[in-house]
Amino acid sequence: MSQANLSKRLIYISIVITSFVMAFLGFRIYSVVTISEDDVFAHDYHSIGIITSDVIHDQSWGSLAYEGKLLIEDKFPVSVDLISERETEQEMQESIQQFIEEGKSLIIGHGREFSDVFTDFASKHPEIHFVTLNGESTYPNQSVVSSHLLSHGYMAGMVSSYMTKSNKIAIIQPNETTGGVGFEMSVAEHNPKAIIYNQIVGSRDDEKEAAKLAKEVIEAGVDVIFTSGNAYNRAVINEAKSADVYVIGYIDDQSYMAKDHVVTSIIIDIPKKYENIVNQFLSKDGIPSGNIVYDFKDEIYRLAPFGQMVPDDVKNQVNDKITRYNQGDYKIEFPEE
Repeated sequence: MSQANLSKRLIYISIVITSFVMAFLGFRIYSVVTISEDDVFAHDYHSIGIITSDVIHDQSWGSLAYEGKLLIEDKFPVSVDLISERETEQEMQESIQQFIEEGKSLIIGHGREFSDVFTDFASKHPEIHFVTLNGESTYPNQSVVSSHLLSHGYMAGMVSSYMTKSNKIAIIQPNETTGGVGFEMSVAEHNPKAIIYNQIVGSRDDEKEAAKLAKEVIEAGVDVIFTSGNAYNRAVINEAKSADVYVIGYIDDQSYMAKDHVVTSIIIDIPKKYENIVNQFLSKDGIPSGNIVYDFKDEIYRLAPFGQMVPDDVKNQVNDKITRYNQGDYKIEFPEE
């Protein structure tokens, strides 16, 4: 056999062997990936519905439902549909019925207002799991995902106690919440001389009433306000900025509204909650029924970066307490929720 023919034959054999090896490796990689996905996503659920009563482009509560949708579409092999501005019970019922007819196996309500209507449907559709952000649940196919309001109120109260100079502090909240209780506990512990002005708006979105209450407490001498609403936070922050007093924001980092006046914000990572919901739902064990409560240590909510007006010693004290609380070394004697 000539040298040229031998070389051609060797090249041909090498190509055949290489092709076989690549095909075998490709099959093995596919098998590993398939097993991994079967292990993590044990159930063949791929269609999810989200309903919110708010608009989704207001940079507030409603927009977080949309951000949650984008995140879970990016993280999981699912399709997600979002229906917004469903405010009345009839609109909620129609949206749920639409999702049922479309074959959704997980329906998420973006707020406690969906609890009752979900309870009505859950008893009739055990094949579907219903989840609300906050609220209440009754049936095994219902879950409520909430945050430890006492602890985040406590952390906001600690920051307020350290930052006040007038010893007059206010919390402007939508209703009487456990977050308000945690706030008052913390102020009493960290600054017993401080007077607390606890103001109730009545709605998370009533900007006019929130602005009015903010003006009233500022006129009374308050120099630090914790605003724990949704849409109305902007109105409170604007009043604080105009009066040159400090404010603690809520839901997201709200320093962009008034960087010289927003001390920090209690960030609630709602998209991360959506990720956790879907991750649990698609797992072998499924999502637990009942109330699922997240705390600081779960990285669902945290303090935003401090503003430049916050002294280093205050930053260090607050961060140290949060770290020790998350590690279980710092105990807070909260009352029963």
